[in-house]
Amino acid sequence: MFEIKAGAVNHLTDARYFSAKGVQWMGFDFEEGQPDAIMRYQAIKEWIAGPQFVGEFASYAEASVIASVAQQLGLKAVQMSPFHTTDDIIKVAQTTDVWLTVPMAMYTEAQLRQRLYACHHAITSLVLIPDHNNIPTLHIALLAAQYAVWVRPEHADQARELLLIPGLRGFELLGSTEEKTGYNSFDDLDEIFDLLPDAFA
Repeated sequence: MFEIKAGAVNHLTDARYFSAKGVQWMGFDFEEGQPDAIMRYQAIKEWIAGPQFVGEFASYAEASVIASVAQQLGLKAVQMSPFHTTDDIIKVAQTTDVWLTVPMAMYTEAQLRQRLYACHHAITSLVLIPDHNNIPTLHIALLAAQYAVWVRPEHADQARELLLIPGLRGFELLGSTEEKTGYNSFDDLDEIFDLLPDAFA
């Protein structure tokens, strides 16, 4: 089944939108485990039923903080940055599932293969961010044969191309800053969801 992970959800407007769309996963930016981020997550979570929750952590978040927050909140998974070290990933994987964000423009295929080889046993999913000028479809398909692979499309045209790649776990679609309190425009996201009537329920 093709799935959707909502990413960078930081307010209730986005959370309600994605929940109504039936997304299976919802990611929250925990900003290095700061208390206000945890409180915001807990407040939003009370209003949302259905998705499983992923903690998203920037590169400056220490492994011990990530593991502590994941354990405290019972997170199903955490999403770590490409700048976290192999040791960081292995430490956190002892507490919860680790998803790794991979901006594809950062690596050649050989570099990414080397990066993943050192910690492949600790990573359960990859979240790929393709270069907007180049979608390496064969490379993504090969990764999807080894990992649960999510891809983050920039827009509907790119999503349409990505849907042709076999073996994808799903898309990561990002929330955004509210245009005003309680309101946001979801036209761009709606265009992507409209491509998924048969693959996504």
